[in-house]
Amino acid sequence: MSIINLKKYKGKDLTAFFIGSIFFISILLVYSLIIGHSLRRGINAEFTLYLSKVLKYVLVVFVSVFLCYLFFVKKMVFSYRKSFEPFQLKDFVFILIPLTPVMQYILSNQGSLTVLSSFLVFGFFALIAIVFGIVIPVLLSKFALKQVLITASISFITLITAMASLSEANAWTQKGQAAIQMAILIVIILVLSARKFIPEKLFIMAVLVLFSVNTMSGLLIQDTSDNGNRGNLENSNSDSIKKFSVTSALEDKKIKRHNDVLLIVFEAYADFETIKHYGFDNSEQMGLLEDRGFYVYHGTYSIGAPTTPSLSKVFNIDSDISEHKQSLAGGGAVHDLLEKQGYKTYGVFDNAWNLRGLPVEDIRYYNTFPSTSEAMDSWVLIKAILTGEFSDMVSFEGIDLDSYLEHKRKVIKREYASPVFMYSHSNFPSHRPSRIFKMNKGKDDANVKEYIEKLHLANAEMNQDIEA
Repeated sequence: MSIINLKKYKGKDLTAFFIGSIFFISILLVYSLIIGHSLRRGINAEFTLYLSKVLKYVLVVFVSVFLCYLFFVKKMVFSYRKSFEPFQLKDFVFILIPLTPVMQYILSNQGSLTVLSSFLVFGFFALIAIVFGIVIPVLLSKFALKQVLITASISFITLITAMASLSEANAWTQKGQAAIQMAILIVIILVLSARKFIPEKLFIMAVLVLFSVNTMSGLLIQDTSDNGNRGNLENSNSDSIKKFSVTSALEDKKIKRHNDVLLIVFEAYADFETIKHYGFDNSEQMGLLEDRGFYVYHGTYSIGAPTTPSLSKVFNIDSDISEHKQSLAGGGAVHDLLEKQGYKTYGVFDNAWNLRGLPVEDIRYYNTFPSTSEAMDSWVLIKAILTGEFSDMVSFEGIDLDSYLEHKRKVIKREYASPVFMYSHSNFPSHRPSRIFKMNKGKDDANVKEYIEKLHLANAEMNQDIEA
């Protein structure tokens, strides 16, 4: 049997197979090392560093088997020639595969992106897909089949760009599940490899249809949302034909005592009952507030899960209004009423999320911190996609915490002649670890412990605000 097998392998040259496999593994290894060591933290960094370790062993095995093949089968007679494969227009269709999730992210974040920043995000990842997914494989086609290298490259880039969606679907924070990630990478590779068994035109058509349908569905959803928001935004203006009920009710009323109005929101600060269920007694903080004259509303919940839909309703005192950031940026009915009563409105935040994507004229606060900006920093979304997670760590970074606290407490200390309304939004405890509540995690879960730690930070900040 062994003699038959030996003759079988002697009759078939496997050199091209081994070299192609080695280059396939090598390109995945190099890309993994680049991502892992460039990002250093985040879900994509964790996975690619893990993947690089696995690929190192796989590469050693393939190289060892290849050397044994050359020595025992080929008797060290080595001859391999491969011609260079030039660029072809059809190769560039492959870049639409990793760009499909990117386009979905862009369309889903139109509330925070301008047209220019949307093009910048798309262009950034298009350039990555072209350089690493097409150009490098073509340049290496002198040594291995171009299509094999494109398969490896595009599969890897697709997993990286799709990771943010995977982390959202699986509630991953900072680190994903390697087994699931590896399985998805293998599936992508197998799907792209299967194209050799179907007509080339059919495969190209399938990619174009996938990208087009994804884009059109996103645009339709966004257009529907925008139309609803636009109508409600018009209603939020006191000069419009239709007014909010609170605007009409208070139109001719005058405020007798112009006390400062301070709305300070702590992100995802769960109520006493919810936190206690997870093993933490927050009664000391509740008692401190009550001792200082605050009224604590137990058993109450927000009227919207995410920030924008919840506070859009609060600032317009209307539960039927659709979400829109303009309401959070000084354009709500509450802001309008108070401004007419002589109030100066302030928006003080520890990040620029509330203001991103809005034209300057739609940011109606008398004063904001951070300062107004016409465009979301494209790098915020780019970094979130590269990190593989839409977390607060990525989305809300860039503002110095001490500067935020200084601006907030300057308003609290009443250093202004006019009465003030301030909406301030702290990122503590943070909604990301608070997702454990809807996941029904146990009190010993790492995410629960992280949330409790951030809750302590929120309490400390709250107490310092009171003392100010």
